[in-house]
Amino acid sequence: HQKPILWDRAQHAPADLSEKSYTAIQKLGVNAFICVPIIFRGKSEGILAVDISDTQEKTTQSEISLLVGIAQQIGISLNNARMFKKLQDSEERFRNLSNNSPDIIYQLDQVGRIKFVNTAWEDLLGYPKVGAEGKYLSDYFKSGERKIFMDIVGDVLSYKTKVKDRIFTILDAKGSPLRVVLSVVPDITSEGSVAGVVGTIR
Repeated sequence: HQKPILWDRAQHAPADLSEKSYTAIQKLGVNAFICVPIIFRGKSEGILAVDISDTQEKTTQSEISLLVGIAQQIGISLNNARMFKKLQDSEERFRNLSNNSPDIIYQLDQVGRIKFVNTAWEDLLGYPKVGAEGKYLSDYFKSGERKIFMDIVGDVLSYKTKVKDRIFTILDAKGSPLRVVLSVVPDITSEGSVAGVVGTIR
């Protein structure tokens, strides 16, 4: 029922507890305890139980409220740990996917600077992957196409449009022109704001 329970052998009958609970406290030698639910967003995650068998003074409501507050923090911490694990798993899957992709996967900030490129960047263009971060992706384009690309990025950022299969010319590390097919979509955060753009180059 997601409510705190205060049980004392001197004041309560064994029937007040389930058979399983009563057997457990007998084995532990517990004569009195406080039990509060660990809740997160309405879901019971577990319980916090405190043995008060040796407590001489009567348990107060403020002490129960303190335990309820601690249990709430435990619920939040458990959820944060799960979310962090999911984030790590998601990032690992993304790394595996991007590193094994034959196409270049890129992420740009709100002004068009490179935040991330996968290993295909180095394989296909010959530029060092680490050296690309912080530079403008448009700088690698044929001079007459740089403004066209930045205008597309601006539209994607402003209107959350998606641009697919646009043909551009990129210069590789040797200065040779490469015809590429490029896609650009908004990089939207969990709050719904646009942090930049992401896309592919093949």
